[in-house]
This record gives sequence, C-alpha cells and structure tokens, in this order.
Amino acid sequence: MTIIATKQDVLSSVLMADSNALVENYNYAVQEAEETAIATYTIGQVVRWNTDHWQIVKTADFTTNALNTTASLVGTAGAKLAVVVGFEGLGKDGMTKTLAANTAQKVVVCYRGPVAIKEAGLVFDAGVTAPQLANAKLILAQQGLDLKQVAGAITTSFYGA
Repeated sequence: MTIIATKQDVLSSVLMADSNALVENYNYAVQEAEETAIATYTIGQVVRWNTDHWQIVKTADFTTNALNTTASLVGTAGAKLAVVVGFEGLGKDGMTKTLAANTAQKVVVCYRGPVAIKEAGLVFDAGVTAPQLANAKLILAQQGLDLKQVAGAITTSFYGA
C-alpha cells in the first residue's frame, strides 16, 4: 500500500490528519500526471483529469469548458479535480517534483472525501483568477473534500511584571 502521509510537513501543509478516512483507490490513488512542458508539482497542487492523466489546473481550463466535462472520468470515480498529496515515494521525495515535458510520471492524488484539507495549503497556477479559484474550491467540495480554514501562525511573546 502506498503511504501518503509519512512526513510531518505534508500533514501540516495540506492534509489535516493522517486518518482512517484515507483509503487507497477510494479517495486517493497513485496515478499518472503529464504536462506538455516541464512543470514542477508541489504538495497541495490542484490538478485536473485529462482523459488518462492529471494536469495542473490553468486559467484556460475554466474558459475552454475543460472542468465541465464528465467524459472519461472512470479512472477517478467521477472526480474532475484532485490535490497532489505525494509522489511515487512520498517519504523520500520531498515537497516538489519536476515533470519532464510529455513524460508521464506518478503522483499521489486525493480526489474525493471524506478528507479534511487545509485550504491555505492548496497550490494553484499563477494565472488562476479569484472567481476561478472559488469555482475550483467548489468542485473540490462537491467531491467531498472538506476544505478547512485554519488560523494563521501564532506569535508567542513572553513578558513579566
């Protein structure tokens, strides 16, 4: 079985907890990702299903109707979007992975719930606009991913009388 949460920084950046709700091939899977140009995938990257592989969600995906299609979603149990939560060997791979152009590589994606994900940990392409971002988050929520708001970092200060 693939381990998807062996590093503390994975849990702290995107997944709320390493829970029993994570079931391989039910709400997460090791699947192929492929890009037409060299691309860097980051833990928390939001990706979309493109016939037989995942790709980074781009602003054009919202205008070309790519996110509204329901064709060829058998490999994802009907999910259009997913969140990258690891790579082929998460415990050894770090927080990013560079994909060569037109070369399929394995990524671990979480595509449906029940799984709690920190909204602040989601990574979107730089061109995605605020309304598109809201649309993508709505799609993720419709797939059962529970997007959670978390408090910002707390600064501790000590003072005495």
